[in-house]
Amino acid sequence: MQFNKEDFKHLTGIQSDLNPKSFFNNCLNETITRQNIKTNQTKDWNSIRGKLKIIENIDDMIYGAVEDVLLINILYTRTREFPLALRNDSRDMAVAFVDKNLHARSLRKARHSLQVKNTYEIIQIRVRNKDALQYKQIIYLGRKI
Repeated sequence: MQFNKEDFKHLTGIQSDLNPKSFFNNCLNETITRQNIKTNQTKDWNSIRGKLKIIENIDDMIYGAVEDVLLINILYTRTREFPLALRNDSRDMAVAFVDKNLHARSLRKARHSLQVKNTYEIIQIRVRNKDALQYKQIIYLGRKI
């Protein structure tokens, strides 16, 4: 799973005159201005605030309280099927991933992410470099089932 700079603008739901990479860099450098944000948004501001709250807590969801996170095999939504997602019901947040490289493409409320094929408890998270065959480190080891 990965998070790409090019997807950040889409994940926020904010309409802007900046291209996706510039939007990410301006947000990262805290140089984004009101002039960069379009007046008419596709999403309502409550939805956008919800997405930003998920972004704020995404690190904790993935590397923190993993015991509260479910791995989802196929999340069904109104607009598409996502092959993989992570859902934290206690924080009411979910992240859905697409394509072969499984990059994040949707931030949603967990309560709106219940139509799934399968859910799994995460028992281990390992890290490896992109081109490596071997995992170099275990970063989470949950309870044995």
